[in-house]
Amino acid sequence: MAEARLKIFEYVKMFHNRIRRRVALGYRSPEQYDLLFKQT
Repeated sequence: MAEARLKIFEYVKMFHNRIRRRVALGYRSPEQYDLLFKQT
């Protein structure tokens, strides 16, 4: 059970949070925002 929780936590931390859109970033994911910021 603890291993399953760890795997879920890793997924959320490493994958989902990276692609989840945020209102504060203009409905962009952190990756999209970083790419936009680096281009300007």
